[in-house]
Amino acid sequence: MQDPYKILVVDDEKEICELFTEILSLEGYEVKSARSGSEAKLILKTYSPDLISIDYMLPDTVGGQLAIEIGDICPYLFISGVDPEVLDKVEFCGKLLSKPINAERLLLAAEKAINDYRYKTGAVSVF
Repeated sequence: MQDPYKILVVDDEKEICELFTEILSLEGYEVKSARSGSEAKLILKTYSPDLISIDYMLPDTVGGQLAIEIGDICPYLFISGVDPEVLDKVEFCGKLLSKPINAERLLLAAEKAINDYRYKTGAVSVF
């Protein structure tokens, strides 16, 4: 049996962290959360996630900058309440989901991001 995929949720809103943790945990994911970019980087010293969900606007950084600082260790889902037209002009290294987000969209996006990344990096075979 495969170990559960690990997800780091980074959002300054406590309620979002709790909601995403509950939704993802119920589907079998192992979830940790951080409320800032600096807290996320601290967690990443001892935690190797298969996916990072990052709020675009954090108290100490923006999600894109945090992803650049972390590097290409796993796929990213960017979550934002910012107007999508504004964000269309921003280059992302991951999928962008707009708030509010429902459980089904979150779960589908997480599964797709992990599977696409595993396929891209050769961690999974099609045979």
